[in-house]
Amino acid sequence: MLLFALSIFVTFASVGKIAEILLERSRSSGEYKKLEETAVSPAESTAPVETTPLTSELPQETPEPDPKPPVTVDMKQLRSDNPDIIGWLYCDGTNINYPVMQDDDNDFYISHLPDGTENASGSLFADARNSSDFSDPYTFIHGHNMSDGSMFGKLSDFSTQEFYDQHPYMFLFTEDKVYRVDLVSGFTASYEGRFFYLDGSEEARQDLINTAFSSSYFESKSDAPSEDEKLLVLSTCAYQYETARFILLGVLREVS
Repeated sequence: MLLFALSIFVTFASVGKIAEILLERSRSSGEYKKLEETAVSPAESTAPVETTPLTSELPQETPEPDPKPPVTVDMKQLRSDNPDIIGWLYCDGTNINYPVMQDDDNDFYISHLPDGTENASGSLFADARNSSDFSDPYTFIHGHNMSDGSMFGKLSDFSTQEFYDQHPYMFLFTEDKVYRVDLVSGFTASYEGRFFYLDGSEEARQDLINTAFSSSYFESKSDAPSEDEKLLVLSTCAYQYETARFILLGVLREVS
């Protein structure tokens, strides 16, 4: 009888824990949906109007135009509500459509939503050691590898060539600029690696680039970063070994 009673207790405790997790995820989803509805809108179409040639000459080949962001983000409104929002990261055709937070303590947004509510889903956040304007040689954005695919839960999908080919770039919106993030490498590395220490040196930046290009799961179609181009490092937990992180490396290229 005692064993039966204990089994019932364990069952109810487990159900209660699952319900708590689902409630937290629902609150997280609701908060991000609210921010998206507040600030993110479809961009106006800029597709050229087709015209009929006036001569019989064959049309000349023209270079493919640089991709433009399919959405706009009202960063001024977001930052007026919460100055901790320093950017918005968007990847078309994926779940990555989130604000980027920054606090002077990296632990805060590991477990808090943008509105300050404590939540296990946390937020995407730029490393506290980085400048808030993404002007450093490379900037880390951290996010949880959530089992439901939210946050950076799908980031490791970039470990296949097929997924990269379908999503070769993202967009990063700041209050002053819009960047196309040309993805150049997806790889797994230990968080004990030198470039994780963010010492700001050219040697650390080059170590990051060397590790990225020697270990990438996909072959990038983008040009390699030049010496003066800024890099974006998206990082989430990986599980190949204790200190593993999956990293997606991109080059920030301003959208004109």
